[in-house]
Amino acid sequence: MLILSSVIASAAIAVLVATFIVDDGSSTPAATDSPTETMVLGAVAPGQLQENQLAPNATFQMIDGTQRTLSSFAGTPLVINFWGSTCVPCLQEMPAFEREHQRLGGDIAFLGVAVSDSPAAAAGFIAKTGVTYPQALDGSAEQLALFGGIALPHTVVIDADGIVRSIRNKALSEDALRAITDDLAR
Repeated sequence: MLILSSVIASAAIAVLVATFIVDDGSSTPAATDSPTETMVLGAVAPGQLQENQLAPNATFQMIDGTQRTLSSFAGTPLVINFWGSTCVPCLQEMPAFEREHQRLGGDIAFLGVAVSDSPAAAAGFIAKTGVTYPQALDGSAEQLALFGGIALPHTVVIDADGIVRSIRNKALSEDALRAITDDLAR
């Protein structure tokens, strides 16, 4: 019982610490001037998605009602950003994702995934942020878990060969995102 209490306490502390960290691209995450929120949605089982392994060929329910598989992006590097309409850091980082999408043209694909949102809430968030890259829905957070996520925002970077190159379970600064995409474009 004592061990279980310690594990729960450690997890709670980790969540609290994560709520104040934004990835600025440096080797050590920096605290922001103002605290941010992180939406914790669940734990990931050990051994799930890791960097330098083949990404799962998931099927995404697109916001327009169609379906798209991860393999449909084969041959093109892909940045998947999981977000939620009530997630403040998600709202803050979305303009940077759109700027990178515009800057890179079709050299790197972007996919947004609304987690635990209704289609209406997701559509409202998309309109509010002005993002133009493809968007999918993950109402049950199954895709988030499949891609190693435990909180929002969550970003997974996959190279043209389908290998996971980066997993970030926190908000990305514009500089950090640009470093990731520049590295991916090489």
